[in-house]
Amino acid sequence: MRVLMLIGVFGGLTLAGCYRSTEPNVPPLASRPSINGPSGRTSSTEGAGESISPQQFDGSGGPLELGAITMTPPAGWQRTPPSSSFVAAEFVLPRAEGDDADGRLTVSTAGGTVEANVDRWKGQFNPLTKQAPQVEIDVAGVKATVVDLSGDFNDQRGPFAPAVKRPGYRMIAAIVPVEGQLFFIKGTGPQETMTAHADEVRHFIHSVQRTQ
Repeated sequence: MRVLMLIGVFGGLTLAGCYRSTEPNVPPLASRPSINGPSGRTSSTEGAGESISPQQFDGSGGPLELGAITMTPPAGWQRTPPSSSFVAAEFVLPRAEGDDADGRLTVSTAGGTVEANVDRWKGQFNPLTKQAPQVEIDVAGVKATVVDLSGDFNDQRGPFAPAVKRPGYRMIAAIVPVEGQLFFIKGTGPQETMTAHADEVRHFIHSVQRTQ
């Protein structure tokens, strides 16, 4: 019995060390860049499928490697610890002047079809007050689907987490099929904040490269 207890303690310490080693290097909140209203604008889902293991990231704006794809975040984007175990990478999109919350951009993967996941995203808005045309773009040699949705957003951070209604939100999201997986790149936040970061989000989507 004593031997079993020692093995259990040793195993727990080993797991704890592994968890700490995968935690991203997150700069302090005070270092966030600010968006000062319209003058600061750059321009006018996670599902219950297979998750990607989070990777180390130094916050320098360098390449972000996530299994079958590599992406390049814009300089100044701040990576934060994922708020869900189904999120591989998460970034803060600093709020615009007048908005009461920062935006959130996540990268994840899940099963299902492209249309089923797009329909799920649309269902997160109640009501869905505005919808830009769903488009396909060429990314990394594949057809990626991009959607732009606005309305009252039911923010559910994980398949079993409670949904929080967030009025006046916007989502700019893409689904990129690579190596039999659907990679999700999803930015959500208050309208003005997402407008301020819209070009950055689109450039991030277009930065996808295949690693295999």
